[in-house]
Amino acid sequence: MKTIDFYISQSEISDPGKFIQLYKNLPTSIEDLCKVVQGLIAHRDGAKEFYGFEVPEDKKREADLRYVEKIIGRVMALINSPLSTERPPEKRVFGSCRDFAILLCSILRYQKVPARLRCGFSAYFEEGDYIDHWVCEYWGRNEQKWLLVDAELGDEVLRIYKIDFNPTSVPRDKFLVAGQAWQLFRQGKVNPESFGVPWLNIKGAWFIRGNLLRDLAALNKVELLPWDYTEFSDKQFGNLSELSRQEVKLLDKISELTTSLRNEDIFKIQSLYNSDPRLKVASRIKSYTIHGPKEIVLVK
Repeated sequence: MKTIDFYISQSEISDPGKFIQLYKNLPTSIEDLCKVVQGLIAHRDGAKEFYGFEVPEDKKREADLRYVEKIIGRVMALINSPLSTERPPEKRVFGSCRDFAILLCSILRYQKVPARLRCGFSAYFEEGDYIDHWVCEYWGRNEQKWLLVDAELGDEVLRIYKIDFNPTSVPRDKFLVAGQAWQLFRQGKVNPESFGVPWLNIKGAWFIRGNLLRDLAALNKVELLPWDYTEFSDKQFGNLSELSRQEVKLLDKISELTTSLRNEDIFKIQSLYNSDPRLKVASRIKSYTIHGPKEIVLVK
């Protein structure tokens, strides 16, 4: 298998399952696919700002659906129409940035476009802060390189946040994959307290570490939720000295590989992930949902 072909096949999480036929007549341009996704999903934390209403508590749970088949199942339960039909905001699935990314990724994989999720930090939502964020990365056949696309950035989001770049080709200095954030932190070039979710006071070097390990998992097609933690990643340290020297060395290696855009390094990313039981996501994880921490058993 060619290295980038690994990202054409669906993961257990991105697989649309019984709803695969709904992908059949979807558009193929990235711009149009982003509009499709935006017509199906709304961000649970932005409804008041964008649509003028509060999301009911039971609807907020939709961000924990995790699997694309379940997300689409909920979409169709709300309105039984083709996926290309834009739903009114109150009839969309209320998820997170990760859900926009995983649905786009799923459709692209169906269309035989190599695609993967990236976990990191955006520099375009809050001035001076790097906000916890997920986007989709796809192989641009014309450009012959990996391109970042933020499917969450519809017209209203672009206007409110005064974003002036093309969301289908996000500049690499506007979205930092977690490995870049880790490297900048290790080099003393950034304040780690600028990385995370500042309005929840969830931030710091430990948060960068968590995203680094989630990004590694996503590159191995295990697309976790933003609040998922494995036993190895679930450690909220205050200082780097609380980690062992061997662990810091391992994290540096992960950051080196996950920031590489060379396709020949995909095998190295897979090998590292699969050879170290600390890195490979086990069937049981802890998910810090808005309704409290839960033990989750992943479908294998």
